[in-house]
Amino acid sequence: EAGGTKDIDIYNKLIRTCKRSFGIRSWQVALDLFEECKRDPAVEPNEETFFQTMNACGRGKRIDKVWEIFDEMCSDTSLIPSIKMLCSVVYLTSRFSTHDDDLLDAHIQIVLERYKHYYYSNA
Repeated sequence: EAGGTKDIDIYNKLIRTCKRSFGIRSWQVALDLFEECKRDPAVEPNEETFFQTMNACGRGKRIDKVWEIFDEMCSDTSLIPSIKMLCSVVYLTSRFSTHDDDLLDAHIQIVLERYKHYYYSNA
């Protein structure tokens, strides 16, 4: 298909499968697929790719990777995170982090700032 739509759909389905798996390192397989996808010149990751990869890493309790992927999406791509994406970042952080309230508050503030930046500055 034009623009690599079919290829990105395949990557997204593979990453989503990793997210649903509760294998010990399934988050790493999802992250490897994500990196492979970014290197493939015929494919451009979309919001779903970022979303599924973040969720796989979150389920693997790798909140550091969730934030790396989120930051990459916000700074290195033309994608604007949806409300679904922003809520997912907060959920993953609160659900799978070490429950450090100060860190959670800081992460929520980052998400709120991103929300304001994208949705209020473009109004």
